[in-house]
Amino acid sequence: MTKEAAPATAKTAALTKPKPEDIAAGKATYMANCSVCHQAARTGLPPNIPSLVGIVGRVGPDRIRQVVTQGIPTGKIQMPSFSAKLSSTDIDHLIAYLGTE
Repeated sequence: MTKEAAPATAKTAALTKPKPEDIAAGKATYMANCSVCHQAARTGLPPNIPSLVGIVGRVGPDRIRQVVTQGIPTGKIQMPSFSAKLSSTDIDHLIAYLGTE
């Protein structure tokens, strides 16, 4: 009896090497939605807008997904939710792009 592979989840998908077309789609999503605040080079405007350079390694893909979908509505650093604008696939692609340094 052979075991069937478990379906990929957002968490396990992040552990696999993303396809070049997914990274390109993520870059397009980033430039259209994130670069206005976080800058084209992902450097942010510290201390109010954090750098996203190395963000996947620092906080992990699940936290990125949470912040993108829920935003950060209160506190010193605030960010709007993008749940109405970005699909789950868009966010997967964004995470793939942010994982490239």
